[in-house]
Amino acid sequence: MSTANTVNMAHLRQWIGRQTVSSDVLSVGHARLLAATLGISQDAIHAGAPLPPLWHWIYFLEGRPANELGRDGHPARGGFWPPVPRPNRMWAGGKVRFKDIIRHVESRVHTSPLFKRRLHRLPMDIDHPYWVEDEHFDIEAHMSHARLPEPGDWRQFCIATARYFSKPMDMNRPLWDVYVIE
Repeated sequence: MSTANTVNMAHLRQWIGRQTVSSDVLSVGHARLLAATLGISQDAIHAGAPLPPLWHWIYFLEGRPANELGRDGHPARGGFWPPVPRPNRMWAGGKVRFKDIIRHVESRVHTSPLFKRRLHRLPMDIDHPYWVEDEHFDIEAHMSHARLPEPGDWRQFCIATARYFSKPMDMNRPLWDVYVIE
């Protein structure tokens, strides 16, 4: 087996290739409940309509008794899940396209007028700047996409993030950005 400091890779390899298959009825009602929770219009949610990105997580849920759960709330390790000695697990798979992220953010900018407002400065700074509607608002000007070079490790992620955040924001447009790193 393994301890907190060592990992028995030969033992963990027994889990390579394991699969689990589950099925669920994709209820429109569940998607409408999530939309209501998030304050999103339910008009586009109907049978046959595609789900918004990542909404598949409200389906295919596995109900386990509390005594079969690990301390992180996931099913205990050693059954389907390998006994990796880490305190927490997370989702780390799936496909999301950048254009879907843009479309999702675009569908949400109406929730606050600040998303489309920029600062307006008065000549000679005779008063504090104030917010005005950006007549040239372009959602794609606020969204960037980058891919890390191989191997795409933590160090490369930190370098890419530091480069991005070292640049000042353009004060002539709304003051927000989304930066997606693969």
